[in-house]
Amino acid sequence: MKTLTPFPLLWGIKNHLISLADRAMTSLPPRENQKNPPVENSSAKPKYSLVIKDKGLTARLTGKASLECNLAEIRKAVTTIIRDAGVKHGLDVSRLQKALEILAKGEKIEDVIIARGTLPQPGRDAEIKVLAELSAQRIGSIKEDGHVDFKDKGPVPVVEPGTELARLIPADRGKPGMDVRGRKIKPPKVRLLRFDKGQGVRLKEDGLLCVADRTGIFNRPDEETFEVLEIMIVDGDIDYHTGHVEFPGMVQVHGTVLSDFHVHSKGLLANELEPGSEVIAEGDVAVQGGVMGATLETKGKLTARFARDSRIKAKGDVVIENEVVDCKIETEGRLILTHHEGRIVNSSVKATLGVEVPEIVSSGSEISSIVIGPRPEYLEHLTRVKIRLEKLGKERTNLIEAIQAQTEELETTEDELRDILANLKKTSQPDEKTNLITQVHMIKPLRENLLEGVKAGKDRLYEMEYEEQRMTEEIKKLEEVIPEGAVCLDVIKKASASTEIRGPRSAITLNNSRSSFTACELATKANESDAKKYYMKISDLRTKASRKSP
Repeated sequence: MKTLTPFPLLWGIKNHLISLADRAMTSLPPRENQKNPPVENSSAKPKYSLVIKDKGLTARLTGKASLECNLAEIRKAVTTIIRDAGVKHGLDVSRLQKALEILAKGEKIEDVIIARGTLPQPGRDAEIKVLAELSAQRIGSIKEDGHVDFKDKGPVPVVEPGTELARLIPADRGKPGMDVRGRKIKPPKVRLLRFDKGQGVRLKEDGLLCVADRTGIFNRPDEETFEVLEIMIVDGDIDYHTGHVEFPGMVQVHGTVLSDFHVHSKGLLANELEPGSEVIAEGDVAVQGGVMGATLETKGKLTARFARDSRIKAKGDVVIENEVVDCKIETEGRLILTHHEGRIVNSSVKATLGVEVPEIVSSGSEISSIVIGPRPEYLEHLTRVKIRLEKLGKERTNLIEAIQAQTEELETTEDELRDILANLKKTSQPDEKTNLITQVHMIKPLRENLLEGVKAGKDRLYEMEYEEQRMTEEIKKLEEVIPEGAVCLDVIKKASASTEIRGPRSAITLNNSRSSFTACELATKANESDAKKYYMKISDLRTKASRKSP
């Protein structure tokens, strides 16, 4: 792109004399009965303006010159305006020249773009490509009729040492742009990812490739964590022959966890859980049959055919096929009953993200209580994350300042080193050479320390940016359920009288049976100055929650 070069100009007094004469003529009293309209003063003082628009990406020239102004005079005046506006980048010399020529003819120009900034080039989010089959893909799928299909899946997929599990494609941060004043425009932020190495895996290729380090089940507990779990296969029941099972990997039981026995493991696949059994899992639990009279706690997702007289806690969703009877369920996710005849009977449910069920039954002295929305501890966790994010932001600002100071010191040190080396080449005096060499030996370690410090600072800055992104994403996810009406109970068929529905700040008990509805907590206030009053609103079933019976 050509740059504008100011031209030397000569200023005459012609315009000044003409202007004085015009002012003298216009000060005379008007002639009587003058019918002709006044003629525009062709020698009026030229006016130019340059406006920076479009967030600094365009410089637009507007103006009109008198006929007495020559091209050189106009160019000088416009050049001064451009310089005063600080326009340094993207000047279109050709368009500017055409605009000047139009002005020299005495014509007006308006909003002529004479400079354009450079838009930043967007980058690309980081991506993780899974290269092997995941065990989670085989735990069971929900069929169209609502049944969970646990059959005909074959053996659990096993990986061997050296198997490539996943590859990380790093983010491309893009390229910065520049506005017409020469200031950098940052490209849009991209999402950063990194492997969080779990058990049984190792990282290769500078952390970009995750491979199995042992034989086991390939598992992905979250987006960035991959692990290979050791497998414990029990060809029968968990009983007196096996004893209690405490295993750091995946437990696959080809039978039932019998009464009074427990399984503590990373994950569990079992046929059934009998009354009095206990399961504590770090990951997902899949029960092909029922959870009957058991105590179950998982930090993952629970999938089962039915649950009766059980105590269940889960961080993930609880997906039950047929029915929940006389249970207490707490989940930080959703409770979903998948079959079109599925029902909750005389049970207490607390589901942070909501409930979807065909039918709720409250019979006799027992009732079903459904609590939806965030609990106090949920909101406390959100507050803690926000405080951590704010603190991290301050640390990041301080780190940027420290890196800048070290970078400047490094540049000064390298300049000194270059000067010393240049003088060393020039001198032939032994004493001076010795002195200069001594200085080099003194400066080089300082330079190395500064280089290491700047690199470590930039690495930490990357980590901070990554942590900020994860916390921001967590806050967004947590805040999604806070607004009124964000979390709902969807009853596809009906709920019987006496069913209790609660939100964080309101509750309602159904006086009569109610068919096909959505319940959610809303707020109202009579005046702007009044405090909000919360209530549980019951309305027609949301379209997205309705299901067609098979």
